[in-house]
Amino acid sequence: MKKRRISANYVFTVKHEEPLKNGIVELDENGTILRVLDNPSNLELASTEFYNGVLVPGFVNAHSHLELSHLKNKLSKHTGLTGFIDELMAVRNNFSVSEKYEAQKKAIVDMFRAGIVAVGDISNGIDSLAIKRLDTSGLFFHNFIEVLGFNNSDAEFVMKKAIQLQQIFSEISSSSIVPHATYSVSYKLMKLIANWSKKNKGIISIHNQETLSEDSLIRNKSGELALFLSQRKNNLNDLIKAESSVDLIQKEIISHQKLLMVHNTFSSLTEISSLQKDNVYLVFCPNANLFIENTLPKIDEFANQFQNICLGTDSLASNGDLSILSEMKTIIEFFPKIQFNQMLKWATLNGARALNICDKYGSIEKGKSPSISLIQYFDFKNQTISAKSKIKRIV
Repeated sequence: MKKRRISANYVFTVKHEEPLKNGIVELDENGTILRVLDNPSNLELASTEFYNGVLVPGFVNAHSHLELSHLKNKLSKHTGLTGFIDELMAVRNNFSVSEKYEAQKKAIVDMFRAGIVAVGDISNGIDSLAIKRLDTSGLFFHNFIEVLGFNNSDAEFVMKKAIQLQQIFSEISSSSIVPHATYSVSYKLMKLIANWSKKNKGIISIHNQETLSEDSLIRNKSGELALFLSQRKNNLNDLIKAESSVDLIQKEIISHQKLLMVHNTFSSLTEISSLQKDNVYLVFCPNANLFIENTLPKIDEFANQFQNICLGTDSLASNGDLSILSEMKTIIEFFPKIQFNQMLKWATLNGARALNICDKYGSIEKGKSPSISLIQYFDFKNQTISAKSKIKRIV
């Protein structure tokens, strides 16, 4: 069996609390890790490839919308969620099937080159099905079949269509049926989704508190978002009433299956702390938050109190690229006290746990094949990434 040994100034395994100085990773020809060696004395082993920088496991993009890749540079920044949705709906379908396909193809290549190995991807239809069927990059996709529906009377029909779509996507990868948000799913439809998820042990993803007016809509159908939806002939009478989106999630959705709460831009630590369970994950997409609302979640506060944090990129409609390293750079820029080792866990192992793939991905340890990337131009003095840091896929 042909073996490969790779080493760098530091190996961040994620399994260990501290990085391994001059650590060595030994792999078989399929990329499965055979051994991880601590090597503080920098002993030389035959045929070891040494790289300047730090080695890290492959990243997990816990929230993406591959199907929107054709909208890169097509929408305006800082319009708020309602402005973003308005522009999105106006231009989304002004592209051919081939244009959408080629944009998705490029996005997958770019994610692969950015060291990403797995993606929690939102699908509202079959737009991304063709590229996922033909993709040879090796990227793992968990497909979240996202459902919207404001009317109780339509709930069974909408759910039937979602189940059909979920079955199609399940032929190529794992998938589950999920609500778009607390404000876009009727009471009856939310119940149907929750029951399906419980029965099928489906992972749930839901957009949460992405805009300031979301809670007022849930509480008493007031505010900017409520007005925006009402003006577009959406029925708000069948939505679930609660004190907030988090309150609704706690009452209607949380069970024993995995739950990914995405964005949390305007969430409070006090409110979120009430959800702190092993199966609940917060997914932050900072670059998209800056693009849309020009604000960020209180990531530093959550970092001190909440263990299950993941990172996502959202879509190319709201982001310049689909790079987890770029998301990490933004976090470091705005929250410099957050430790790289902690943030790396968000970008790797936590995402793998959230998507039920941590047996293979998320950390550099024996028996796994997580892919390994090199972060160049690492700030060794402060043990963190810098604005100049780049990533290169090694395995």
